[in-house]
Amino acid sequence: MQRNHGRWLGRNLLIAVAGISALLAAQSFEAPCEISWHLPLGQGSVPATIVDVAVASLVSCALIIAGNRGRRALASVPLAIASASCCLMGLAVQGTGEPLSIFGLILMSAGGTVLLFCWLAAVCAQRDIGIVELMIEIEVLASAAAILPSLLSASWCQALAGMSVAASAVALCLIQRPAPSASETERSFTLEPSSLAKILCSFFVIGLVVGSLQYSVFLQQAEGEMFPVIITAISLALVLWLFNRGRDFNLSVWTKVVATLSLVALILVLFSSTLTYLAYVLAGIAYSLLECGALYMGLLLGRLYPGTRVRILATAWCVGTLGSLPLLASVFFGLHIASRVAMLFMALLLVVASIWILEDRAVSLLLSASGGAKLTSLSGRPLESFGDSMGLTARERDVFNLYIVGRSAPYIAEKLVISESTVKSHLQHIYTKCDVHSRQELISLVEAVREN
Repeated sequence: MQRNHGRWLGRNLLIAVAGISALLAAQSFEAPCEISWHLPLGQGSVPATIVDVAVASLVSCALIIAGNRGRRALASVPLAIASASCCLMGLAVQGTGEPLSIFGLILMSAGGTVLLFCWLAAVCAQRDIGIVELMIEIEVLASAAAILPSLLSASWCQALAGMSVAASAVALCLIQRPAPSASETERSFTLEPSSLAKILCSFFVIGLVVGSLQYSVFLQQAEGEMFPVIITAISLALVLWLFNRGRDFNLSVWTKVVATLSLVALILVLFSSTLTYLAYVLAGIAYSLLECGALYMGLLLGRLYPGTRVRILATAWCVGTLGSLPLLASVFFGLHIASRVAMLFMALLLVVASIWILEDRAVSLLLSASGGAKLTSLSGRPLESFGDSMGLTARERDVFNLYIVGRSAPYIAEKLVISESTVKSHLQHIYTKCDVHSRQELISLVEAVREN
């Protein structure tokens, strides 16, 4: 039975990698064309890519409002085909004239976003945490496809984008989705309202600042590649460091990295006119990490809490896209976001939002504690029986029982009256005996054992 499960997972994994890569590559093919295409808006003009992202944020907001009512639709084949058809129709209409081209851009963005959410929901339904980590790495690598428009004609890029979208839709139709259990459909994510409000405000502010920074620096930089490969290379290295299987996702480290890159870029823009392109690269890396981190958290929480999966995924995607709406408003009203005062205000907002995230203990335990809380609420054999079956010693079981419900190493050390290094040594032994590499993988293993 386990061998069949492995083949099933391997087949799903190959299809998912091909389908997600195709969709993200299609979006990257269009990015350079959208950057160079400016649309009139109010007192100014705006690159089409901002309109693209704004449409994606509006689709995400609609899914937040719809909530879990959209879960069944996202898992259906007809919606995948309809969204891909919408995206392909938008690609075909672009280039036929200004009014129709704008309509085509909206169609393409809306269809592509819905298709992406179909993929996110499919990834959340998988048992193996590895597919989540792999998707984040694909997200970064696919951005390298943005260099192809400089090597190929616009018609070829459009044809490649269309074929990639079609291939992604076909792959989504082929992927197998495990049927959710009765407990899964009822399990919903909950958090204290004050903490939840602070978390969401902080993430949205960081997303707004990083997105606005990248756009304002883009407006000022006059030389250098628009999509340099160095952004992809550095972003991938940081993603592998932050999200690899050998460690649990550290929200504090991720926040510090994104905030530091953004602040350095802001300082370069404010005090050096010759280093604008370096600021553009740093802002691009910060935005890539912001998008990957928000998506990673959304996928993990959506996987752990199917009852609120759609809202979690849509909220995570909004973190990187919602900043486009204020950008459109600033262009419409003729506001200059690249001014020194605006830059200083963004720096202040970024610092405040980062401090809010770093000081809130609920955030640092958001991912791991939520998974542990879910495990303790499941019916079945107690967790101690799992430790016995894995050959854990008595002390390792003590550490395991606290660790699996989201407790940190310092807390476990204080609770068991041992040193933190001893806790980490026990955790390493637990990982080795259970053949896992992170807390999320350990939670997945416990789930699988209990369900079987």
